[in-house]
Amino acid sequence: MKVQQLTDKILSIENEICNKDINLPKEEDIEKLNSLLDIHHNRVIFLQRLSEYRIKGKFELTQKTFDILSRLFNTIVNTIERDKDFHSIKNVIILSQTYYIKSDDDKNGKKYLQKIIHDNKIFKSKKLWDELLDYVINKEIFRTLSYENKNGSTIKENRKEYEDKMSNIAFSQIIPYTDNMIEFGMDKKTIEEVIFPKMTIYKMSNELINSIKSVIGDK
Repeated sequence: MKVQQLTDKILSIENEICNKDINLPKEEDIEKLNSLLDIHHNRVIFLQRLSEYRIKGKFELTQKTFDILSRLFNTIVNTIERDKDFHSIKNVIILSQTYYIKSDDDKNGKKYLQKIIHDNKIFKSKKLWDELLDYVINKEIFRTLSYENKNGSTIKENRKEYEDKMSNIAFSQIIPYTDNMIEFGMDKKTIEEVIFPKMTIYKMSNELINSIKSVIGDK
């Protein structure tokens, strides 16, 4: 059975948990998907299906689905460092901050998937956050330039305008990932060691620099 089908079968729990439907996932289905997630393109498909479900506004999960996704997310996280799969880790972070179950023991009565993967050693790695941030900045630069070139909006752009644009793009990615590093328990000194060099590389204005410092300093 393919990744997409297995993922959809797991998500079907949300609609059919009250019914004794024979199509609900069995342990062998979960284990099969778990093993398939060792391969990059399978992770892409799996995370894309979860993103599509999220876009529909389906954030709260049943305990059964939450437990299954916790298991699968840990499998993905444990492959990231080996494969340098920044695409997957970016999406894991986003999705882990989206999906939750109701819990009286957690903030706002919600327990997010992030809590399950929070203590994984990979999220304590300065190298991981440094490389991940480079990845998301470069990806956003490529996306922006591709769009602008297609529409002919960069033809008359001078060097200063170009540098300001790069600075703003980098800033737009640094802010949320600074919050992510804080959420995953990185200390202030390490966060600064990851973030500050990029301020210089992208020639950020004092205004942007102070905005980033305020995010780090206020936590």
